[in-house]
Amino acid sequence: MCDDGFCCFQCIRTKEIGVIENLGQYKRLAGPGLSCILYPLESIVGKLSLRIQQIDVRCETKTKDNVFVQIGVAVQFRVIEESAYDAYYRLENPSGQIQSYVFDVVRSTLPRMEL
Repeated sequence: MCDDGFCCFQCIRTKEIGVIENLGQYKRLAGPGLSCILYPLESIVGKLSLRIQQIDVRCETKTKDNVFVQIGVAVQFRVIEESAYDAYYRLENPSGQIQSYVFDVVRSTLPRMEL
């Protein structure tokens, strides 16, 4: 596994995935357990949790009969192992983006309902 250079062993915890870069370029994903990297060329630049996470969102909006209501929404999400690359490199603030999407859905749905 470590043919050239210095070997360095890094441990990835259960239910986590490590993102390994080689000189600043994506190389591979490291699963849970002991991983061998070629130091100083490779490094683990980040770790993603595969556990279920929850975001609590509170949103205030007006119903069809002009009553203001405050809605609490709990959103549970997790990183899919096959999409870990996208979750790390394509999303800058996943929690903020999920919260924004929930706001949009609540604000577009509730004004059509009556209390």
